[in-house]
Amino acid sequence: MDSIQGVLTLRMHTPDSELKRKFVKRWSTLTAANKADDGSIRLNTYVACSKERKMQYTADLEHKAQTLQIENITLSNEVAKLQVGI
Repeated sequence: MDSIQGVLTLRMHTPDSELKRKFVKRWSTLTAANKADDGSIRLNTYVACSKERKMQYTADLEHKAQTLQIENITLSNEVAKLQVGI
C-alpha cells in the first residue's frame, strides 16, 4: 500500500428511539417531495435557516402575547380594587 485514496469517516451510533424514527420519517418525506428530475435533493441551508427563524419568531410572539395577557389581568384586578375603594 503505497498510498491511500479516498476518505474514511466514522459516525456515532445513534440508538433507535421514537425521536430518531420521527426524524427519519420527516427526512424521507422532505427529500421525496424535493427530488429534482435528475434524482438530486433540492434542499438548501437558506430554507432550513429561514424556517428556524420563523419558528423562533413565532415562539417569541407567543411568549410576548402571554406576558401581555398576564399584565392585562393584573391591571384589570388593580383597577377593580381602585374602583371599589372610590
